[in-house]
Amino acid sequence: MRTISALLVVLALSAVLATSACGGSSQPAGSIKIVLADFSFTPSDIQAKAGSPQFYLVNEGKSSHDMTITDSTGKQIGRSELVQPGNTGTLQVNLSAGSYNVFCSQPGHADAGMKATLTVS
Repeated sequence: MRTISALLVVLALSAVLATSACGGSSQPAGSIKIVLADFSFTPSDIQAKAGSPQFYLVNEGKSSHDMTITDSTGKQIGRSELVQPGNTGTLQVNLSAGSYNVFCSQPGHADAGMKATLTVS
């Protein structure tokens, strides 16, 4: 009986460790998922509600990327931390209704097409 109990404990611990070793965090509830790749954002036409939306960034590329948001005058509204390949990050920023530019600020990435639009309603 002790052997079976010990085996069940080992199996349960193995399942917990395997799940936590998968890497990456889960998407926060209510956040907007943005996939960063070499060199694009998906979706490229991002929709959000006015207020303080949270963006969940998933880097599926081979390069480090960020998400930078500017208004129509070019003023920076927000920028995420650099997200390493295979990792995730978040960006939360206060936004009023309007149109915004989104791009990766890493050298050459925006020029390579890593741009998107953000429409806030």
